[in-house]
Formats: sequence, structure tokens, C-alpha cells
Amino acid sequence: MKKLVVALLLLAALLPAAGCPLTGSRPPATPHESGGEYAECSSCHEGGAGGAPVTDHPRKDDCLSCHPPSTGR
Repeated sequence: MKKLVVALLLLAALLPAAGCPLTGSRPPATPHESGGEYAECSSCHEGGAGGAPVTDHPRKDDCLSCHPPSTGR
């Protein structure tokens, strides 16, 4: 049982380094100001408004949990 707990703690510590919890990949950073709420992001990214890349993954309510703000904005 102790080994299982240790393994789970180790896995929990390593998961953030693996990328997005939804896809497991490292999605691109957000290159613009954003509150990260799904409704705000989807207004452009569901249809490609203004040349925005169209999202190709399932809905997640907090976009910034996978797409961190880029630095130097």
C-alpha cells in the first residue's frame, strides 16, 4: 500500500510537466491578452474569426490551464 501511495504522489508531481491534462501534449501559449474563459476564447477560436486558429480539441472551461499566457506581452 505504501508503494502505491508513493507511486501516485510521484505521478501527480510529474503530470504537470507532461503538458496539458486534457491532451497530454504541450499546446501553444496564448499570444494575446485573455481571461481564459471558454466563452471568450471560443468566440474567435471556434470559427477562426480574424484568422485565429480553429480549436481542434474538446471543450475545456479554463483555456489557460493548458494554453499559458506567453511572456513579453
